[in-house]
Amino acid sequence: MPKLLLVKVKIPNFVINLTKIPDTMKKLLFALAVTLTLVSCGGKSTKVSVLSQVNEKYKEFGITGVAQDSLSFVVESMEKIAPEALAKEDACLNDLRFYDWTDETWGNNNYIRTIRIFLDAYAAGEVNQEFLKSYEWDVYEKYKDAMGGKFVVVDLECPILGGIAYYVVPLANTKLVISAWVYSFVVDGAITGYDIRHFDVQELEEELISKEDVEKLLKGEIESIVW
Repeated sequence: MPKLLLVKVKIPNFVINLTKIPDTMKKLLFALAVTLTLVSCGGKSTKVSVLSQVNEKYKEFGITGVAQDSLSFVVESMEKIAPEALAKEDACLNDLRFYDWTDETWGNNNYIRTIRIFLDAYAAGEVNQEFLKSYEWDVYEKYKDAMGGKFVVVDLECPILGGIAYYVVPLANTKLVISAWVYSFVVDGAITGYDIRHFDVQELEEELISKEDVEKLLKGEIESIVW
């Protein structure tokens, strides 16, 4: 796995605080449980739901929708794992997940799309409120607008428990570092979903990306994907 650093910034050490992950074992069994269907609220509205557009927007990447309840926010997918990976002896789950990944793949994948979908849903008020309460999300409310805007990936790690942990910086407030651990379910030779396992926001004293570089990123003058 390469040490991804698309934008050169100094970031704090990433530590997954397991004490902030409620009912972890229940979440680990999510793939074996009955998936809850996301039901939209009644009433007419001219506002288009962020979550109702997920399948249409991300269909080409194998993403089929979102399921959430008070314990989970899962971006559902159906992505076949390469037969060559499945044929390997003693392959761990991460061997299956990342078998044929390139440097480009680490910076452009469904783990990052899951973060984008989650932040869009949060900014639109479409994330299950009980889920937010269990993670004490009230401390993030002041960052809501920034989190709903565009971001860039600045670094990543692969936690021992599986999946990928990404650092992302929202361009609307580059003093913020969002750390998100996304776990993927491997079932019957396919990746069937991506689960937000941990999320944290840190506000630093200095901007991580200058206003000039933000403008260059938005104009495509710096080689980095703006999500």
